[in-house]
Amino acid sequence: MYRFHVDLYSIDAEKEARNKEFTTIVPAADVESAIQRAKSVLQEKMPGLVPANSWNWAVYQMPLG
Repeated sequence: MYRFHVDLYSIDAEKEARNKEFTTIVPAADVESAIQRAKSVLQEKMPGLVPANSWNWAVYQMPLG
């Protein structure tokens, strides 16, 4: 299991108020798992927000320890 720093940047060119930024650190086995865990954390912290497929997730593996 690794730790990943996951950033979300969502840009809505038409409605700037809809732009989203979110950052979390999650344990996961790989990048895809890290994104799924980050989406879960996002839903816990912002339950009314539905992740869109167009969102850009930046995932960085962190050193263990």
